[in-house]
Amino acid sequence: MSRPEKPKRAHEIFFAPAVLALVSLVGLVFALLVDGPADALAWAPIGAPIAVIAWAWVARRTWPAGRGKQG
Repeated sequence: MSRPEKPKRAHEIFFAPAVLALVSLVGLVFALLVDGPADALAWAPIGAPIAVIAWAWVARRTWPAGRGKQG
């Protein structure tokens, strides 16, 4: 018989989204403060959430069922 999973704590749930939000905010502020070719550097942090979503979507479709589950 397997043990029921214990509920995750708030910091376990919200850590990654908070980091993505902070990275996006830094990118937006950087894009507002600099001008010229340095604007291209702001695209990386602004695009980070989109890259993470794309990675998670692809990973979810390609990982075998049950991988990553602790038993």
